[in-house]
Amino acid sequence: EEAEERFRLAVRIASGHAKTAVRFASGRVTACMRLHQHQFPMAAACFEHVLEDESTTVAQRVEVLCGLAYCSYALGQYARSLNSLANARQLLEAAGPYAGRGLHAMVAVAEMHVQASIAVRQQRGLEDHVHCQPAGASGERGVQSVLALADRVQALCGGDQLVERHVQYLRVLLQMDQIERLPEGGGIHQ
Repeated sequence: EEAEERFRLAVRIASGHAKTAVRFASGRVTACMRLHQHQFPMAAACFEHVLEDESTTVAQRVEVLCGLAYCSYALGQYARSLNSLANARQLLEAAGPYAGRGLHAMVAVAEMHVQASIAVRQQRGLEDHVHCQPAGASGERGVQSVLALADRVQALCGGDQLVERHVQYLRVLLQMDQIERLPEGGGIHQ
C-alpha cells in the first residue's frame, strides 16, 4: 500500500515537470545506477540515449559525457573515453562564461582520473602486474603532464577535501615508478 502511494506521489510530481526533464532525469538515474553496479555496457547505452535527446542542456550534456567517459574507461576503451572528455571540454568552451566553475571542475577531475589511471597502468614498475598495459594508448599523457592536470584540478576545486585527498593519492601512484624496487626476496623483515 505504501509503495502504491509513493508511486502515485511520484507520478503527480513528474506530471508537473516538462517531459524532457523527466526523460533526462530517468535516463541519467538509470545510467548512474548501472555505472555504480559496474554494468558498464548498459550504463554507456543509457548515457548515449540521453545524449541523443536534442533538448538536453549544455550542463546536462557535459555531465553525461563525463559519465560516458568513465564507462568507456572501465571497458578499456581509452580513446573513446578521452574523446568524450574532449567533447565535454569543447561544449564548455563554446558555452563561455555561462558554463559554471563546477562543470569545469567536473570535467577536469574526470580527465585527471582517466589520464592518471592510464599513466599508472603503463608504468615500467608495474610490468609484472596483471593490469599493466604497454604504452601507446591513444591520447595518453606522460606523468608530468598528468601532474600538471592535477595542479589545475586543485586550483579549480580549491579547498575541497575529497578532491585534495584524491589528487594526493593519484600523485603517489604516479610517482611509484620513481621508487626503486626492492631486491628479489627482499623486504622489510629480513
